[in-house]
Amino acid sequence: MRDLHSVYVDSYRFNRGSLNNEALLSRLKNSGADAAFIVYQHAGNPGRILILQRDRPTATHIMIDSVVLCRELKRESRGRTAGLRSLVIPEDVTSQTRELSILLSEILRVPIVRGTPEVSANNMRHQRVDIHLNDLPDGRTLWTHRNVQDQAEIGPRIRVFAIRVVSQR
Repeated sequence: MRDLHSVYVDSYRFNRGSLNNEALLSRLKNSGADAAFIVYQHAGNPGRILILQRDRPTATHIMIDSVVLCRELKRESRGRTAGLRSLVIPEDVTSQTRELSILLSEILRVPIVRGTPEVSANNMRHQRVDIHLNDLPDGRTLWTHRNVQDQAEIGPRIRVFAIRVVSQR
């Protein structure tokens, strides 16, 4: 999903081709990166994100219900953002949302902020971004991205229905 690459500025995007997970983990270790997000698609739509971490014996599967892409939100500014500021969660969240917040905070090296984030008055051309995780009434987690200047949603918006941690070996 190119949209994650546009929001996470320290990321590097490549097509995996026929590489298996073992080869991907080897490439991850050789690149110096901490983690890889592998997006699996079904009928052209993202169905899950596999997260491989360089120094972990486990892999995390984030099962996706639906995605709204940046272009579908019709935001004014296009292209890459200036970076991440924080990961925002409400005071009280489900274990799934808490688990996802800890994982993303660790991988993306952003602090977790509980409650309402402070709006930034900075007028940079390319804005920094807050990741927002919220519980949905049906037990799913909403994972989205907002501009720190006005908290406008810039996408992508991802609905997560399950997180599964499995051994990589």
